[in-house]
Amino acid sequence: MNAMLQKGQNAIKRSALAYYGLAIFLFLMAIVVGQDSLRSDIKAWATFGNGMAAVFLLCGIFFLVMARKASADKK
Repeated sequence: MNAMLQKGQNAIKRSALAYYGLAIFLFLMAIVVGQDSLRSDIKAWATFGNGMAAVFLLCGIFFLVMARKASADKK
């Protein structure tokens, strides 16, 4: 029984780390796409890029919240 409990706690820890990693990646993508769209002379790309940056940012926030919930569950 203790082995199963330990295995479950390790899985929660790994999932929290994966969520943090994904959130960081999405924040970096939001920065890269946002900067590229700000430098673009093409109006359509600037609008699309800003929208994609917003989507990446919102998804990053979502996964950051999920990571915090997973971290709180392991305690």
